[in-house]
Amino acid sequence: MSISDVIYRALTAYALLIVIGFIVATMIKVIVSVLSKGPKTTAVAAPRVAAPEPVTPAPQGPPLHHLVAIAAAVYAVDRRMRIIHLQSDSGIDLSWTSVGRAMHQASHQVRR
Repeated sequence: MSISDVIYRALTAYALLIVIGFIVATMIKVIVSVLSKGPKTTAVAAPRVAAPEPVTPAPQGPPLHHLVAIAAAVYAVDRRMRIIHLQSDSGIDLSWTSVGRAMHQASHQVRR
């Protein structure tokens, strides 16, 4: 197979892909035009209803200070285990915990 045969096949494949692309684009255009000629409907605005007052959910589960006491008891009994993360659903901003997580993850760096 000579270089001219390779170039001829490449150009033939390229031309075939262009033709297929034009056929697909034309089919898409026809489908869109047919679907856009469907029945026209007008949108009716829904009447505005006052939004209900947000209700803060009652905290579920044990209080956070109980969980801290449990974590301390677990650590006292078995020092190999410790509770790393507690999350409250009370809506309190807990962004300060990201610093603790970063410090904890940094302690797991592999020594080389």
